[in-house]
Amino acid sequence: MTVVRLDLAVHVLAPVHAVFEHCLDPRRIYADDPSHTVTEAEVAEGGVGTRAHLVARLGPLTEHIALEYVEVVPDRRIVIDAHPAPRPLTPADDGPGVATGGRLCRLTWTWTFTPDADGTFVTVLVVEHDAPPWEHTLDVVTAHGGTHAFSAQVLRRLHRIKLAVEHETGAPAGA
Repeated sequence: MTVVRLDLAVHVLAPVHAVFEHCLDPRRIYADDPSHTVTEAEVAEGGVGTRAHLVARLGPLTEHIALEYVEVVPDRRIVIDAHPAPRPLTPADDGPGVATGGRLCRLTWTWTFTPDADGTFVTVLVVEHDAPPWEHTLDVVTAHGGTHAFSAQVLRRLHRIKLAVEHETGAPAGA
């Protein structure tokens, strides 16, 4: 079954090209994220084929995620496929007592960039594919906190992107 997990947006006071270029590198999307770290990234020219390995810390769980940019339309859209990744052979970043687990389904992240007179609207649509029926229950009872916490986490990520791009482009502070 395919389920839309969330559909969120933020307005960035910067030209669409600047926002789009920022998001072409997964390390920039997850910069300063307290729960997600890009441990490896290979950015492909033009975007399609960009790959990254992401480590997500969700309460007591550590989740390894493979990201791949599967569609890129310059200054308009980036589609990222995210799915469980094999655990690295030497998981030096996992501390004692940290279990490995997490999501068993694939997520598609569609980033849409829409220019307007004052900047750019960035919309993120996350679609979940073939999740086991118990997964939403697990979301609710773990530190992840379910869809509400997931939405809040992605909104914080969008806000960090907004601040970074506005800083890079010299947008007025507090705008």
